[in-house]
Amino acid sequence: MLFTSASALCGTARSLDQLVIYRILHGAGGGMLTPVGMAMPCRTFPPAGRAHASRILVVPTALAPAAGPVIGGLLVTDASWRWVFYVNVPIGLAALVFGSPFVPDQPPTQAGVASGRSGTDPHHRQMMGDSSHRTVT
Repeated sequence: MLFTSASALCGTARSLDQLVIYRILHGAGGGMLTPVGMAMPCRTFPPAGRAHASRILVVPTALAPAAGPVIGGLLVTDASWRWVFYVNVPIGLAALVFGSPFVPDQPPTQAGVASGRSGTDPHHRQMMGDSSHRTVT
């Protein structure tokens, strides 16, 4: 949320001093994106599903550094430098809206174990596409 909010602020900057301050916030938020994004599968998925979720996250993490300068150049050339920052706002809001329902609330002491879920929970395993595990009742 910090990255998205700071992106909007950077786009609205009216002076170089404001832009510098907002970019500091933007950099702090951006610096957290990859480590937090890579840690989220550990909090959201059971151990058996983490590798699959991590593989999905690797694609945008690898493509963004290559696509970013090209998209940024097009935005600056065809629109305004402000759109380099504004483009992050709808993406960040979409990530928040669509991602929040899948990230369980959980105390920090239980990192790595999703709330109410375990590797043997049949409903969660089915959602992850693993039907090989059977529980005995």
